[in-house]
Amino acid sequence: MPRTRENPSWRPWGRHPVIIGLPAFLAAVLSLYWLPLPAAQENTLDKDSFQQPTPEEKQGSALLAVKRYDEAIAAFRRALLVTPNRAALHTGLGVAYSGENNYIEALKEFRVAVDLDPHSCEAHSNLGLALLRSGDARGAVDQLRTAVEMKPSLPENHYRLGLALSTLGNQAGAQEELRRAIALKPDFAMALNDLGVVLMKEGNLNGARTELAQAIQYRPEYSKAHFNLGVCYEKQGNLARAVEEYQRVIRLAPENTDARMHLGSLLLARMQWELALEQFRAVLRIRPELAGAHYNLGIAYNREAHAAEAISEFQRAIQLRPDFEDAHNNLGAALAREGRLDESLAEFRTVLRLNPRSSDAYYNIGMIDLVRADFLNAVVQFREAIHLRSENPQFHYRLGLALSRVEDTDGAVSELQKAIQLQPDNSEFLYSLAHLLVRKGAPTEAAAVLQRVQRLNGIRAAEDDSRAKHLLYSSQGLKDLAAGRIDEAISNLRSAVQYEPKAPDAHNLLGLALAKAGKENEAITEFRKTLELDPEYTAALNNLGGLMIRKGDLEGAANQLEKALDQRSDFAQVHYNLGILLMKKGQEQQGELELQKARALDPALNLPPSDVSRQDPAGSKHR
Repeated sequence: MPRTRENPSWRPWGRHPVIIGLPAFLAAVLSLYWLPLPAAQENTLDKDSFQQPTPEEKQGSALLAVKRYDEAIAAFRRALLVTPNRAALHTGLGVAYSGENNYIEALKEFRVAVDLDPHSCEAHSNLGLALLRSGDARGAVDQLRTAVEMKPSLPENHYRLGLALSTLGNQAGAQEELRRAIALKPDFAMALNDLGVVLMKEGNLNGARTELAQAIQYRPEYSKAHFNLGVCYEKQGNLARAVEEYQRVIRLAPENTDARMHLGSLLLARMQWELALEQFRAVLRIRPELAGAHYNLGIAYNREAHAAEAISEFQRAIQLRPDFEDAHNNLGAALAREGRLDESLAEFRTVLRLNPRSSDAYYNIGMIDLVRADFLNAVVQFREAIHLRSENPQFHYRLGLALSRVEDTDGAVSELQKAIQLQPDNSEFLYSLAHLLVRKGAPTEAAAVLQRVQRLNGIRAAEDDSRAKHLLYSSQGLKDLAAGRIDEAISNLRSAVQYEPKAPDAHNLLGLALAKAGKENEAITEFRKTLELDPEYTAALNNLGGLMIRKGDLEGAANQLEKALDQRSDFAQVHYNLGILLMKKGQEQQGELELQKARALDPALNLPPSDVSRQDPAGSKHR
């Protein structure tokens, strides 16, 4: 993919830049279950206690026990033809419908059961559970409180009420009911599991871990408790134990896609790409419609540098979920890496339509502008990203690079300093700041920044060592040049070029030093090398034009200076040199006009007009 001269690596940023995980507490909902309660306990007798079950009812109950729900429904319906007003039959039919996830029909049957026998604890409890399953947590709480009042010694009623209260956000009430259920039934593994979930919601991870471990002690094969324990370990940062728990879940329940999604996410975080791919592929074999799995698979392919596969998976995720913001963002980044910038830009603009406050989208559009050398627009995009999320160091860093390309060196230095404040140990930020300080003519400050990098990195890799030496020699050469130590400047700047031969700044400075030493042909060679590396390097265009004036090549000089003005019309030295050029060509009126512009831009260049034709052209150290 084409890159700017600043050579930015493509780094998409999103609220979920790596992984889309599933809800951490999903296993709590899956713990709900249907439990036919005893018909008569304590001091309350249900109406149905006085009726003997028919053979059809017995058959329906037997079929329920083995989860043959469709056959159970048929059996209960046959029984209702004989005794249509028997509440227990409507309860059984409601449980069978619930087993098939048909909560509309289940609610109808449970409501009939409650109407027929308002004193039936079982009817109220199952109606409450059906309401909870269908999303009516408030209605569920009302029914389950009634069931608890009718039979407070039944742990299942407290358990269900606890789940309903947790769904409403009343974690304190949920915790109280779940603890009552456990007090009545100490080995109630489901209640222990969901108490662990409630404690996780409250941020009490140690307490949650204790309850979940207790649930597993009573039921070692309880996959949901293992899953939630994995979530707990993950939240505590103990990723190795989290991986172990998710692997146990998969051994116990190979079809558990939630555990595979979490495991795949952790494997990605550990850079075990192939193992992560294996998990996400397994998820899609089970649930091909899961957009999050396609997204995560795309992330894994992306990390493995399989661009085409990554793009395909992101596109599939978007087909399944068109408003999938992170999928659009990462698809845009993947397309950009392949050089498909128009398609990439369309994805980032889609992100902004979905979320106008997406700092990530503004950042990524700015990255495209950097690639296209549209530095002014890049500045606008990065500033918008910072307005939305000012604490992101990369945003400040990229804005600094963009500002450096529009000749706002002071602004660039300021943004890089902000990036370093947010991420003090980032050597890339520090190297870039040192580079700008050298360009700005502040070698002492640049050297101080490089010493900071040395302290941070200790023994550096060869590449970093070359960069550091390049900047150190550049800063020392700049000091020598400013002090008039021309021979020392040439020596140091030659060393700087040796360590970073593709750095245009060092070639430009070396050219200036050679020009001051009277080595004009060598200086011209260095300025030409500068322009080979960066054709828009304004200072080098000016310097080359100035030397051409000295050597009498006025047409060649005019060509270089006009290019420089195209790049930067407010560059005083360019107007100054152009004024000298025009004076030498006898065009005194136009020459005086250019000199006036130069004086207005930089009064230090103000020379008596009578002396101008004898003056040397002005050289430029920096862009």
